[in-house]
Amino acid sequence: MMGNNGLIWGRPAIRALLERGFWREGKPLQQLRFEDVVIRLVGGNNAAIVTGKFILTGGGRPDASGRFSTIWEKKNGTWMTVHDHSG
Repeated sequence: MMGNNGLIWGRPAIRALLERGFWREGKPLQQLRFEDVVIRLVGGNNAAIVTGKFILTGGGRPDASGRFSTIWEKKNGTWMTVHDHSG
């Protein structure tokens, strides 16, 4: 995952970052929605590039939005994010 301070590797580190920044006591701090989402299959039907805009609102925090690109891979019938670049 590409964070504000550079690349973050591994599920535990990514999870910790997301929990610190977006969750408190198991609840989201803001509402998240997506717009302008485009999905492009690549490599047959086992990979996809997804681009769009994210919007965070509410929760007593300033609204935020930005563009994202994610890369997904299908393994054993399950889609998994293998790269996330949000800014």
